[in-house]
Amino acid sequence: MSSTVERIRMATGPRVGTRSLVRAGVILGLLTLLAACGGDEAAPDLTVEDTVVSAEDDGEVGETTDAGSEDADGAGAPEDDADGDEDEAEESGGVREHRPPEEAESFADCGSIDTMDPGARIVFPHEEVADSLDAGPGPVTVEVVGCGNTFEANVQWEAYHGQNANPTLEGFTMGGTMGDWGAFSIVETYWTPGDWTVVVFEIDAESGERREYDEVTFSVG
Repeated sequence: MSSTVERIRMATGPRVGTRSLVRAGVILGLLTLLAACGGDEAAPDLTVEDTVVSAEDDGEVGETTDAGSEDADGAGAPEDDADGDEDEAEESGGVREHRPPEEAESFADCGSIDTMDPGARIVFPHEEVADSLDAGPGPVTVEVVGCGNTFEANVQWEAYHGQNANPTLEGFTMGGTMGDWGAFSIVETYWTPGDWTVVVFEIDAESGERREYDEVTFSVG
């Protein structure tokens, strides 16, 4: 029997398991015994391929599988709710906004200003617009809106925090020019709690003198 097993092992290579080879040897021995007992029919042509069970089927050499794989129907972890994730991201990482309501926009009627003199006026936030001077907790994006009539429509601005002498934020925006008053908008995000003062001005093109036109102070909680 052992010689038969060895012959089958040599024919099939090292991947075939021992138990499979033993089964094949038993079957081959029984068929040989039947033929020796004088059976009328000749023993079938039994080849190793016909009788030997592969080691993979015998469970001795298993395949590597992905423990986290899912079936074809998509069973497994539920799909993410994309809409829910977006809403949650907006709630956790979004920045509040403090912008003019409709009544403030109508209040900023730049065309109704009848003077030809240069200048700039802030209309939001403004004490005449209810609750506009309280921007709420930071960080908050505040839109300062006004009307301007300056050289080449250039309106410069600076934002001061508390009693600081130097501006924390600064820049420029565009309004109206040559006696035609036009709307301007300054949009910035304020992170630090406290009072913030925004000043609008221009630098005289001839003298280089700074002309401050208006300012507003609002609070960030």
